[in-house]
Amino acid sequence: MQAVWSGADASARPPRAAPRAGESRAGVLVWCWCCKSLVSGAELTKGAHMGTFATDRDLLVYEPGLLGEAGWAAQRRFAGGGTLSGTNLTINAGGSPAAAGIARGSVLLIGPGATVEVLGVSGQVLSVSLLRADGGEAPIAPATGGSVGVQCWSFGPQVAMAHRQLLRMVGVDEVVPPGALGLAASERVSEAQITNPGALVALEALMALRLIYAALPTGVPGGDRVSAKLALLGQRVEQQQRVARVLIDTDMDGEADVVRRVGVVPASRM
Repeated sequence: MQAVWSGADASARPPRAAPRAGESRAGVLVWCWCCKSLVSGAELTKGAHMGTFATDRDLLVYEPGLLGEAGWAAQRRFAGGGTLSGTNLTINAGGSPAAAGIARGSVLLIGPGATVEVLGVSGQVLSVSLLRADGGEAPIAPATGGSVGVQCWSFGPQVAMAHRQLLRMVGVDEVVPPGALGLAASERVSEAQITNPGALVALEALMALRLIYAALPTGVPGGDRVSAKLALLGQRVEQQQRVARVLIDTDMDGEADVVRRVGVVPASRM
């Protein structure tokens, strides 16, 4: 099986292997920019390996009080207990973290009131950190330790809805239609071909927050605050839309060759 490598690490990438016109991608290994791994072209028709650009931790970066203000709109995915030592949290009650959907970017409530983000999952052991503004910063160990209660709350459905909306705004399909894999430089591409997913995290997170706060009642005491926050979120979404640029690898050769702006989608004659 031929491998077409990513442009993420040019020093480690073999010489560029451009696809031949009309070549089927079903038996070719291509780089999925979303999950950062090699997958077969056939896998791009399934979409199961692709996720969202933003995670729960990204929502809390912009709205640290989100769980307190709109926690009723979240899903409780896990409730149990564990032992915390530094940045390692060993789950010993409540079942499997992975089976509960806990992954990198998940948010946990531990102990009496600490909120941590999940950096990694290895069996029953979670690597955690207090919330950081930049995901590249060094992990910050919670002040608490020992035996702690653990809960995982997620706004996954809202983030997924924002993700689908964002993809449509840039003219990208969630899944490539089977017949499109053999097209050279097709304008109909999947999200796996977006080479800069990190540049869309902020926009997707703000779009998800707007969906969450739009579901809160405004005709009740405190509703004016919700209305003001919605207006602010709308402004921030518009600001991000103006500056966001989407780089797309249309022929899946490991290098971006198309730039799209959010909300500006090229039209072509069928």
